[in-house]
Amino acid sequence: MSCFDRALPLLGTPAERLRVPYRDGPNLPGYFFAAAGDGAPRPTVVIWGGGGGHGEELYFLAGVPEALARGLNVVLFHGPGQRGLLHHHPGQVMRADAEVPLGAVLDHVAARPEVRPDRIALYGLSFGGYLAPRAAAFDRRVAALVANAPILDIHEAIMDAITTALPTPPPPDAPDAFWDEVHRQAAALDWTLAATIENSMLWTTGAASLGEFLRLTRAFRLTDLVERITVPVLSLSADGESAVQRAQAASFHERLDVPHKRFHRLTVADGADAHCGIGNIALTSSIVYDWLAGVLAG
Repeated sequence: MSCFDRALPLLGTPAERLRVPYRDGPNLPGYFFAAAGDGAPRPTVVIWGGGGGHGEELYFLAGVPEALARGLNVVLFHGPGQRGLLHHHPGQVMRADAEVPLGAVLDHVAARPEVRPDRIALYGLSFGGYLAPRAAAFDRRVAALVANAPILDIHEAIMDAITTALPTPPPPDAPDAFWDEVHRQAAALDWTLAATIENSMLWTTGAASLGEFLRLTRAFRLTDLVERITVPVLSLSADGESAVQRAQAASFHERLDVPHKRFHRLTVADGADAHCGIGNIALTSSIVYDWLAGVLAG
């Protein structure tokens, strides 16, 4: 984070660090990147990463220079459960009501003179595929939504990932003691799973055990909220994701009843089949910001 801050003057675009006032805790750290230095109000994209992410990495993973090149301002921020906030405030864990922290960010962004308040888009990556649609379902200031990729039910997706790594299926309604033993043995079962449990699950939610974490994840569901989304939506889904994740993305998109929507597969042939299309960031970012530039231009 310190290196990134020192790099800001070298990026060739107006950039500043943000401290967004937040009613439920400390100020949310983030960054504002202006598409130009003339102060004119422009469409703006607020980018929200996942549970294992932080604002600085999104400059690269979300292709911020591609957005700026299309005349879009960009806002990056660390919300509850994300690295830039958790490192300094461990109690600021992930919350299902994503519209609350996003509301604080939009309060700040919409008041800036460089921003057109009627042209603010929201782009969610990874677990942002839950956070961004959830926030857009409640906050009418969001003018367009990109979900890469949409997550209808994170509990279902996580249970699929964990049980796939187990040598035998878990018993129905397995008690916490069973999941605690899975956690203990995770390093021997699947090193990636073990790292995910520790770094992207327990820490970001504040859960004391895998069993508690699995209970907490039941609150992170969009199944009853999709119809509340009313703005144009771009959904992306990478071929390399699990079958459950791909099915959830397709179901989310099919259920949308909005004036304009588009679904884009990120394929092996394009080298974009990795999680969120990060194997080909140039392509993924071009798809996202070409679409957003068109939609936000009206």
